[in-house]
Amino acid sequence: MRVETRFRHIASDGVVPADGIRHRFTVPVGRRSLNWAARIGVAGARFRTSRRLVASYTSFWDIDSRTRGGQVWESEPDSHDAANPVTYLLAPVHSPIRLRHGSADVELRPGFYTVCSSDLPITAECGDANRVVGVAEAADLAPRGHIAPTLGKPLPITDIGLLLLRHVETTVHVAGSLTPAALAAAADAANGLMTALLSGLPSAVVADAVALRDRIITYIEARLRDPGLDIRQVAAAHHVSPRTVYRIFERSGDSVAAHIRGRRLDRCRAEIIDRPDLSLATICARWAVGDAKHLAGKYRARFGESPYETRQRTGPVRSGPDDHRPRANPRNCTLGNFAH
Repeated sequence: MRVETRFRHIASDGVVPADGIRHRFTVPVGRRSLNWAARIGVAGARFRTSRRLVASYTSFWDIDSRTRGGQVWESEPDSHDAANPVTYLLAPVHSPIRLRHGSADVELRPGFYTVCSSDLPITAECGDANRVVGVAEAADLAPRGHIAPTLGKPLPITDIGLLLLRHVETTVHVAGSLTPAALAAAADAANGLMTALLSGLPSAVVADAVALRDRIITYIEARLRDPGLDIRQVAAAHHVSPRTVYRIFERSGDSVAAHIRGRRLDRCRAEIIDRPDLSLATICARWAVGDAKHLAGKYRARFGESPYETRQRTGPVRSGPDDHRPRANPRNCTLGNFAH
């Protein structure tokens, strides 16, 4: 049986009493509900809140609160239904919120949203002036294993997510003048947009690949001076095949060798600028990039100038055979050490 679509606008203002003020906010979602309680402001502070809610099989809301001392929203225990959890999204509009959900403890900034589940407790700490948009869906639009890696994680608002949130913001501000049929159509549209958004979330496999890539990058950063650093060493250290490492970096249009080479060049540039006491030959040896002549070609391709030009432009120029010029005869480096 279809759930009736309803709109509510609850506005309140006043002064926070000495013993504090506590608001309760219930969001019906189909035959289920989300229940939150909020501690608002500090004693003696003025407060003003506006809560606009469209309740249906897909429900969405816009909460705008202003008070000195901020506010803390917490889910109430009767919302934590493990058997029939509600999936919902939260997105701050004007200022960041501190969010604790499950194992996540993050700062969620405007331009980002997060996916939440009602079977996990949530606490959101908001500043003095804050506006948060939310969307909740009663149906199981995505398997729990699919959304689990993203729960409580900041996700950038792009494409379909932006379309969904703009639809919610617009609808809640005109909902009071919509016919029941139009309001139901707006809820159906939100349902379709949320379905599309959740279906496009990174799967557990992709999330694991991102985590592995982060670990690999950390490993590489700590070993840039190792002449033997290559894809085989990286793969062995992480108990995966070289092909797996290759595919993980391929997703970002990069390769392990190119990443190593680029990071070594970045380190060389930093020392060329910050360490005028070091010759180019010494820098080459420190970062395993071959001889200074070979460095110059790769360096110019990445930075648009030669190492000598960087040093000349940013500080005192060292004279001597180790500065790369046409007459240079660099020493103490080997070409074979440079990752390519």
